[in-house]
Amino acid sequence: MMGKRQESTSPRWLLIATGVFGLLGAVLVVVTRYYEIQKARAEAVRAQREADLALNPAPTAPAISNPGAAAPVGSGNARPISDTVYYPLAPGVSMAFCWIPPGSATLGSPAGEFGRRPDEPEKQFVSKGFWLGKYEVTQAEWEAVTRTNPSTFNGKRPGVVNGLNTANFPVDDLSWIDAQNFIKSLAARRDAPSVFGKPCSFCLPHEDEWEYACRGGRGNAIPFYFGNALNGRDSNCDGTRPFGVPAFGPMLGRTCAVGSYEKLAPHPWGLCDMHGNVHEYCETEARPANKRVLRGGCYASPPVLCRSAVRDIFGPDTNRYNTVGMRVCVRPE
Repeated sequence: MMGKRQESTSPRWLLIATGVFGLLGAVLVVVTRYYEIQKARAEAVRAQREADLALNPAPTAPAISNPGAAAPVGSGNARPISDTVYYPLAPGVSMAFCWIPPGSATLGSPAGEFGRRPDEPEKQFVSKGFWLGKYEVTQAEWEAVTRTNPSTFNGKRPGVVNGLNTANFPVDDLSWIDAQNFIKSLAARRDAPSVFGKPCSFCLPHEDEWEYACRGGRGNAIPFYFGNALNGRDSNCDGTRPFGVPAFGPMLGRTCAVGSYEKLAPHPWGLCDMHGNVHEYCETEARPANKRVLRGGCYASPPVLCRSAVRDIFGPDTNRYNTVGMRVCVRPE
């Protein structure tokens, strides 16, 4: 004879209600997180827009009249670390270059670094010294040389920065070919020796030069030249996915004026925006062929992808995207 089935001691409606309330609680957590992120993003956009509206074009030194232009490079490239050279492009527009001193450094990321990828092996690098653009190439600099402005984040176009003065925003939407043509235009001017003090050549930095400069002599034990943490407060990146710190930070969602974070995160050798804002082309060719190495991350990158050792691959050479810009290198000959 079959026994009578044991009935649940809890009413069915109670079990259903418990499940519903549990589901509602989970939804509430997700919604709360979403609105926290949106609030942080809105606050960042508002603050940056107010700053941009008040921003005057960054001061540039008068053509040639700067402390680094007249002094030739001595034996061993022994220039002061703080030395900056201003290369004039047009009336009121000069490109600032920081001297990156000679030395050696370990590049790549250590084995224990969070987010480390297989293409970040540690290796030794020795530099003879070179100049590197203090800033990413700006829209004003690009226009002074090419008389064009391909940037998506151009205040004269419809979009999120419409009406802003974007002269000092980085030029974006560049292809590898665009970057090479810009370098060729600078080389054709043939006045670099009179500014830099000796024969030299314009180029994109090799990715090892870029990382050596980015680290600023502080070694590879820290993922960013300013420390172990980033959440969008020390550079223009996606701060809603923080690295090394629990607090969410801002996500601007677009480029911003170069040098905006210089006081918050000063670089040992005077460089700006080495983490975030726009990806920067390097002269290094990647595999497969017809693809190029990008460094630095961009405004849309989570901090883990803005680390000093991170390599991004972009191509083919005709591709353009509004996260991609460039920084110019000058090598003494």
